[in-house]
Amino acid sequence: MLRPGVFKQPISYHYDVYAPGDVPAPLLVSLHGYGQTKETALRFGKNIRRDWPLAALQAPHAHHLRRRPSSAVGFSWVSSFNPAEDVANHHAFLRHVIDEAFAEGLTARRKAFLFGFSQSVSLNYRFALAYPEYVAGVVAVAGATPSDWVDAKVKLDVPVLHLAPEADEAYPAQKTRVFRGVLGRSVHDLTWVDMPGSHRVPSAGYPVIREWLEVRARAGA
Repeated sequence: MLRPGVFKQPISYHYDVYAPGDVPAPLLVSLHGYGQTKETALRFGKNIRRDWPLAALQAPHAHHLRRRPSSAVGFSWVSSFNPAEDVANHHAFLRHVIDEAFAEGLTARRKAFLFGFSQSVSLNYRFALAYPEYVAGVVAVAGATPSDWVDAKVKLDVPVLHLAPEADEAYPAQKTRVFRGVLGRSVHDLTWVDMPGSHRVPSAGYPVIREWLEVRARAGA
């Protein structure tokens, strides 16, 4: 008799890779926000560093975008249905990409700088806590800290740059104050920058990110 259950099949995770001529070099792994694609993540990454190898990752959950042509598809990293499984899959995806980049000689260390926008930010923070040996630093833009970190005693031993647009409609000031408080007591090496702008990656943020990455890359060399 057929009973309720779960039929598990592998989930496909897609990513693009950009490799400049001069490798090995520090690795940048770029993750997009809700409703975006790996092409978006690739654009973010290239706007930051074109002289480093780059992996642009795409979330697994596809959906049609409202207020867009019916053929437009975006992707999300996590849902409320089974978030623990989504988090575990995200972590496995990141480890695979970093391991492969190291094995192929794109980077000299089995570590990466993680860039995340919006929805991917909290997942990257979780990954950095769970696997600090894989993380050279975290760059977060217009995103949240994990919700269960508010009252938890978390110590994140990787450098963090968090950019918070001041007119962010998704994460307004009352929320970002909470995020800053969480990171302030959890991260030893925190750079927090409030910037003009809405829920996007501010154009003025790219030079800030580039300079921060250059300093942290030299420190870890």
